[in-house]
Amino acid sequence: MSWLYQLDKAVITHYCTPDLNGTAALLVALYKNAQKLEHTTLNRYIKEKIYIEEKNPQVRNLMGLQGVNIGEVRAKALIDRFGSLWGVMLASVEELVEVDGIGKKLAVDILRSVGRRNDA
Repeated sequence: MSWLYQLDKAVITHYCTPDLNGTAALLVALYKNAQKLEHTTLNRYIKEKIYIEEKNPQVRNLMGLQGVNIGEVRAKALIDRFGSLWGVMLASVEELVEVDGIGKKLAVDILRSVGRRNDA
C-alpha cells in the first residue's frame, strides 16, 4: 500500500481490477474515453504544422563557402543578380561589387574560395 501511496503522490493514477477480464474492460473504457472529442486537454499544446520556408539551395551553398562569411541577405542578393552559384563564380570582382552589400574584400574572398585566385 505504501508503494501505491507513493504513486498517488507522484500524480500517477493506478487502477485495481479483480481479474484479467476486468483489466481488459478497463483498458477498453480508457481507450474509448480518450477518443472522445470533448477531451481536448492536450489540444492547447498541439500546434498546427509550422511551415518553414526552405532556403534556395543556391543561397545555402553560397552561404556555406569556406573562408567567406556571407549571410542570407547578401547571398540572396547575389543569386538574384547572377541567377545561380555558377553565375556568381563566373562574375568578376567589379560585377560582384555592384550588388548591394558586397564590398571589394568580400568579392575577392568569394572568388578565392572557389579557386579564382588570379582575379583578386
